[in-house]
Amino acid sequence: MKHFTFFIVLLVFTSNLHSQSGWFWQNPLPQGNTLSGVSFTDASTGTAVGDAGTILRTTNGGISWTIQPSGTTNNLFGISFIGTSAGTAVGQYGAIFRTTNAGAHWTSQTSGTTSNLYGASFTDANNGTAVGNNGTILHTT
Repeated sequence: MKHFTFFIVLLVFTSNLHSQSGWFWQNPLPQGNTLSGVSFTDASTGTAVGDAGTILRTTNGGISWTIQPSGTTNNLFGISFIGTSAGTAVGQYGAIFRTTNAGAHWTSQTSGTTSNLYGASFTDANNGTAVGNNGTILHTT
């Protein structure tokens, strides 16, 4: 009887481990680099950034993620999108990358600093602010 009871408890515990409520891994499972920032423009469309220039994009609410070429190996820490097309990623050594085509192509921008940039926020496609080490605040129009 002990073995039968143990089996039922183990079966219930195991089935609870595989339920999809709460937080769970998404695709890619995992991709290997630390991710530091994410920006969603609606319930379906989002972009995440991380170490070694990692940029991932989802258009199905995170069910799957596609790796986008960033053109850098610098760590990226922050991301901001206005709408589904215009986005800016910021990171290590003052790195700023911009896309106007939903991340199909990212272009390096001159920041004028070598301080790490950790966050960016845009009010529209052209006006934004980035922040970083040592009180760095950058603004673009």
